[in-house]
Amino acid sequence: MDRREFINWVGLFGISASLPIAIAACTSSPEEEQAAAPEAAPSEGTGTLEMAPRDDGFIPVGSLTALQASQSGAIVPPEVAVVIVRNANDPTTPTAVNPKCTHTGCLVEWHTAVNSFVCPCHNAEFDPAGNVTQGPAEEPLQTYDVKVEGDSILVKLA
Repeated sequence: MDRREFINWVGLFGISASLPIAIAACTSSPEEEQAAAPEAAPSEGTGTLEMAPRDDGFIPVGSLTALQASQSGAIVPPEVAVVIVRNANDPTTPTAVNPKCTHTGCLVEWHTAVNSFVCPCHNAEFDPAGNVTQGPAEEPLQTYDVKVEGDSILVKLA
C-alpha cells in the first residue's frame, strides 16, 4: 500500500466514522420539536373535542375559561387546524383562523407581545383577524365562524 492509498483509506474511514454524528446532529429530538412548537401550543384545559360537526356545522374546540387562562392568549386544539385567539376588545368573542401561511404554507405562530400571527419561514405578519399586516404574504389567513355557547367555543370549519 502506498502513501496516497493509505491517506485515502484514512480519509474514508474518518468520513464514515463521523456520518452517524452528522445524522444525529441534523435530526431533532422530541424535546427540541416541542421547544420549537408555536408559542400558542395546545393549552391545558382544552379538553377532548367532538370531531363530528353538529347539525349546524359547528365543532366544539375549547372553552372560554381555557382561552382566558392561556398565557399566550391563544389555544390550539390538536385535532383541528385552527388557532383560537382571545379578542383584546371583547373577551367573549374569540377569533378562529387556519394557521397555514398563505405565502409558503408554514404554520404561523401567535405572538402576544405584538398581537400578531407571524410566519417563521418568511416573517409575514397577520393581525388577529388574519389580515396581512406585513408581507411577503399577500392573501389573508383563512378565518372561521365562531360562536360561544356557555363556556364552549364552537368553530364552523366549512
